[in-house]
Amino acid sequence: MASYLTIPNFEPEKKDCFIMNRNKKIFLVLFIIFMLIIAWIGYDISTRTTFPGSKGNLKERITTGEGTEK
Repeated sequence: MASYLTIPNFEPEKKDCFIMNRNKKIFLVLFIIFMLIIAWIGYDISTRTTFPGSKGNLKERITTGEGTEK
């Protein structure tokens, strides 16, 4: 068999594995912080708004024609 078809035996050094694990840990921490910020923003927006169908004067707005443009 030709030598160019053989796959070299590549084993990374333990130092390289440690750096990769450290980078993964940093990425994981940043990802968790990002997701917490996004969840907090979503909760904040949802507490400040109401569902349009939950307003009590829905029938009054329909009969008076409020909100219709002519």
